[in-house]
This record gives sequence, structure tokens and C-alpha cells, in this order.
Amino acid sequence: MLNRDFELYELRKFFATWMISQGVPESIVNTFQGRAPPSEYRVLIEHYWSPRHEELRQWYLKHAPCLLCQ
Repeated sequence: MLNRDFELYELRKFFATWMISQGVPESIVNTFQGRAPPSEYRVLIEHYWSPRHEELRQWYLKHAPCLLCQ
């Protein structure tokens, strides 16, 4: 038991910090967290980088923190 309240921002920050420390590119973490505004995201997809669903899934499965893993 944590014996304290926490905010969802703390979970978001933990997730981003963890993923980056595991070697996940910042662009992938930003995509997971929806950080880019829609107009900027559209430019990224059309001109620079278009993450495929399976690519994002593999990054997540390999590097995301696992709280209930065996």
C-alpha cells in the first residue's frame, strides 16, 4: 500500500521516464502519450515518420513496465 494519494500525471511521468531509460526513442514515447498536437502529428506522419501499429506494439511489449508479470 502506498499510503498516499498520487496523481495520474505521476503515472504518465513514470511511464515516459521508464520507457526512455529502456532505450525507447522519444518519438515512440511521445506517440504513446499523444504529446504531439494533431496538426504537428499530421505533418510527422505525412512527411517524416509513420509508426505502424505492429511497430508500436512491439516497442510496448518489449519495454513497458510490467506490474503483474510472473
